[in-house]
This record gives sequence, C-alpha cells and structure tokens, in this order.
Amino acid sequence: MARKPDAVTRWWRAISLRAKVTGVTVAVLALGLLAAGVGTVPILRNALVSNIESQLPALVSADLADRYFDVAMVDGETKYTPKESPRDFFVAIYDGEGALQTTTGASTNGSPLFPSTFTLLEAQAKSEGTFPLEGTKGASFRAAVASLPGEGGGDLRIQVVAMPLDSADRIISQYFGIYITVALVTILLAALLTRWLVTLTFRRLGQVESTAMSIAAGDFSQRLTDLEPTTEVGRLNYAINTMLDRV
Repeated sequence: MARKPDAVTRWWRAISLRAKVTGVTVAVLALGLLAAGVGTVPILRNALVSNIESQLPALVSADLADRYFDVAMVDGETKYTPKESPRDFFVAIYDGEGALQTTTGASTNGSPLFPSTFTLLEAQAKSEGTFPLEGTKGASFRAAVASLPGEGGGDLRIQVVAMPLDSADRIISQYFGIYITVALVTILLAALLTRWLVTLTFRRLGQVESTAMSIAAGDFSQRLTDLEPTTEVGRLNYAINTMLDRV
C-alpha cells in the first residue's frame, strides 16, 4: 500500500513550477548574500584593528610625558601635572620600578583599565608588539609599551599607550546596516527579475499546456509547432505530435 504524502510534500507539490523556480533562486541568492555579509565582517574588523595597531608603535616611542604633562622634581620625586588630554588615545606613565604615576586621555565610551604596576621586564617582553587591554563600560583597547629615559637622561620610565576599538566597531555597525539594506533591495529586485524571466521562459511551456488541454477536450487536430530539437520544449512538442499521429 502506497504511503500518503505528508503535509509538506503535499504543499510543495501544490506550488506551481514558476513559483518553485523563483523561490529557490531567490532563497539561494539570499543565503549567498548572508554568507558573504557574515564572512566579510570579521575580515573587515581585523583590517580595522590592524590599522589601529599600526599607529601604536610610533605613538608609544614618542615622548608623550613632556607633551601632555608638566614634569617636575618635588622632594626628589618626579611629579606629573596634566596639561591637556589626547583625544584619540590614552597614556599611562610608570616609573622605573613599575609603579603607575599618572594617566591621561578623554573618552565618553570608557577608559582603559591600566594595571597598577608594569615592570621593566613586562615592558621588555611586550615591547615588540601590541596587546589587548580591557576598559570601563565594556570598551576594548589595543595597547603598546616602551621604556624611555627620563628628563636629561635620568631615571627610566615606562610608557603605555592605549587606543580604543570603538571606531572599528562603529564602522562595522554602519557597514552591517548598509549591507543589510543593500542586500534586501537586491533580493527584492532579484525576485522580480527572476519571476519575469521565469514567466518569459515558461511562455512556450504555457503554449504546450494550452494545446494539451485542447487535445484533452477532444480536439485531436491540434498540433504543436515549436519542434526545435535542441530544447526540452521542442522535444516535448515533437513527442506529443508523434503520439497524436499514432493515435
């Protein structure tokens, strides 16, 4: 006993061939656009983060203490008084023993959580590249460190510069929003174009259908004219004409 088709199979069989071809084509296109968008986001973000990281070595090797602080000796100790705050990055100054002396930088999206100590050995171990640094308000940073001589070649100091990744995340958000909009418009236009092309392509098949209905109604004088042997419809027409001739 043959099994009855389930509800999904009955629904699929009830859909016209035009709708099936259009739906499958648009679905494949949508999946391709989704995969392209999701796959592009991490690549783009890595490129943006790499661009931020490339700026850190030049920044950290500069003498930022003199630019952003008034440096003075008070009771044998170096004191740092902020003069101005950099807008695009943060700076932390440590003494030669690794103790945090001061920080500066301004941002409304969080500030880096500089460690309370940063020894010379740690600075030397991390001086060849960049490293991640967490921040307040869930912010993320990339940082670099360098050891620099103090005033007049005096005591060594350790300088850490951190740049936020919010600019990269902001660009990613804008890109994703624009991509989704363009993808939806593309899918809509593709659906309309595919439907038109399918309808145009199936026009000859519609003629076969109409002729076959006339034959089924008893008009055996009907014959199909498109007998192009290189196409499916042409071969079908030839087969039907041959069958009618034999009948």
